[in-house]
Amino acid sequence: MRIYFDVCCYCRPFDDQSQLSICVETSAIVALLSQCYCDSWTVFGSSVIEAEILRNPEVNLRNEIFLSYYATVNEIIPYNTTIQTRAVDVQKYGLKHIDSLHFASAEIAMADILFTVDKDFIKFAKKIDSSMPVENPVDWILKRNKTL
Repeated sequence: MRIYFDVCCYCRPFDDQSQLSICVETSAIVALLSQCYCDSWTVFGSSVIEAEILRNPEVNLRNEIFLSYYATVNEIIPYNTTIQTRAVDVQKYGLKHIDSLHFASAEIAMADILFTVDKDFIKFAKKIDSSMPVENPVDWILKRNKTL
């Protein structure tokens, strides 16, 4: 498997875990990251992810994200004009600028899936003509377990 997690996924473990949906998403993300390690799945990072994490004003949180979760990345996709062009193209489907950059980066990486916990990102990405699904980690795990 070739996987791309957006920044929402890397930040989810640091959100308020008293909300059941956030706690479940955190568990799914951590389980998938562990699965990536155990099964030698490729986890893509990108210049886009790194820039977005670095914009977080909380230095301790930034460091924790990089050391705890982003450290699982096997390959970094550098920002380039192909990503920029594709991002502009997919924005017409309703994606926010940063989400379009993640989408384009994951496509360039030929990721099998892009994970996010952003419902709008998932909704708008479904409109794009692409073979790469964009899914919530919880939904993906539940679908996958039904087929086993």
